[in-house]
Amino acid sequence: MFNDVKPFFFFKRDASYRVASIKLSKNASFDVVDDIEEVWTEVYPDYPMQGKYLNETFQMVYMLFELATSSLATFALFADRISLPYGMLLAAGIGGIVISWLTVATQAFTIAKTNPVNALYHE
Repeated sequence: MFNDVKPFFFFKRDASYRVASIKLSKNASFDVVDDIEEVWTEVYPDYPMQGKYLNETFQMVYMLFELATSSLATFALFADRISLPYGMLLAAGIGGIVISWLTVATQAFTIAKTNPVNALYHE
């Protein structure tokens, strides 16, 4: 008897690997799925088999990517209509730098005013 399906193997770990991807031929009967479910219940009796065709999974992933690209395309339509206020961005950047410099300068001035003898006294 000649079999076109290439051989493969299963291995079992108790805590993980409860997913199996099995490729069936286009002409496979539903008895094959029943046989796979029977073997699954022998190997993992505590976990019922939940079968799903891969093309359904690929279709769901495709739909998610399609939704993401359509939302990005919608954003691109609005990006052409809204002007970017470069002056506001520049002012916010300069303001952030000034605030950070003032924070560091205040801390440095406070530390410079303290007497090092007092710091050693507390240790």
